[in-house]
Amino acid sequence: RMQHAGTAVEDPRLRNLANRKYATSLFLQQLLYYQFFFSIGWITFWTCWLFYTYWRGLTYKDDDIVRTVMMIFWLLSEPIRLTAGWYGNLQENLPWLVLFVILTFAPLHAVIYYIMMASFDIQPVNKAVQVAQAMLAETELLVGIYAVFRMYRMQKQQYYLFEYVMNQRRRNARYRVEEQQQQGGAASGA
Repeated sequence: RMQHAGTAVEDPRLRNLANRKYATSLFLQQLLYYQFFFSIGWITFWTCWLFYTYWRGLTYKDDDIVRTVMMIFWLLSEPIRLTAGWYGNLQENLPWLVLFVILTFAPLHAVIYYIMMASFDIQPVNKAVQVAQAMLAETELLVGIYAVFRMYRMQKQQYYLFEYVMNQRRRNARYRVEEQQQQGGAASGA
């Protein structure tokens, strides 16, 4: 039941403004937590395997230079990706979460699927590690996209509620000023 804007009773929809729902995704946060440790194990595995396989004497001879370049690119982008995911999710910062989704899609998937499908000398253990990384990355991508849309929807609703409250307060203040002027005019006319 909504009364006149100048009355003391406010719109019951305003209770949603005070009882704000969290837009963060607990599942995404858990995935990021586990991805941190998996990434350390993943890069350790690949570094050991590459050096064990291609280190001869004092030189590193790997014919697949693209794999090496992609691993270096992954090593540079992964801390940024994880930080963007943590910060965007916990602070409910949509641009950072979008950056996380973009970095999950572009460099991470390129590295995973190149090593899994296009590398020259893939062995079963390498493929198993890549399949585990791919499953984790696909899950992060899907949950990240869902979190972006959910956060956008909730923040948009919160914004419109906030605008409604501000407009209602302006209307209440204007009504009080008009009421005081009418009472002051009636008192001076008497």
